[in-house]
Amino acid sequence: MVFFLPFPSFSIFIMKISDSHKNKDNNTDSHGWVMVHFFLRKRVQDYFVGHAVNKMRQHSDSEVACLAREVYTEWRTFIEKHVNRPSIEVRSDAKTESFRKNAQKLLSEALELEMDHLLVENIERETFHLCSRLINGPYRRTVRALVFTLKHRAEIREQVKNGMLPVGTFVQTHKK
Repeated sequence: MVFFLPFPSFSIFIMKISDSHKNKDNNTDSHGWVMVHFFLRKRVQDYFVGHAVNKMRQHSDSEVACLAREVYTEWRTFIEKHVNRPSIEVRSDAKTESFRKNAQKLLSEALELEMDHLLVENIERETFHLCSRLINGPYRRTVRALVFTLKHRAEIREQVKNGMLPVGTFVQTHKK
């Protein structure tokens, strides 16, 4: 059986679990296959496989526990290495791009900055990502709330422009 998984040690871990549950007649125990299917299903569905691997670090079979520790360490270093990477921006359809450009225009007017200013783009991008990268009701309401706040509350506008109020905090506090 071949598994295509992002971490090679995880594939070895899965195979070891299935091997450790074979009985003497070389037939697989149903418990072993249940574990394999559990891991794969969890990996695909909702990524809670990490919880199961973490629990397997205390497995009675020392080889399984050792492999679980290796998988855990590999995942942890991978996450720590990639946690601060910026997310990749991809072009959207024309309608979405139009809405986003309009939001940037409104934000630039409220901030009294040029439309292509980095701060305007960052506020709009943060709003877009906070609203699950969808142009929907919450995105529109949040942009309106941000524009209204920036237009009518000079002290907040200055804090945002000076960097005293981080963009993420500013957008999060006005999310609708």
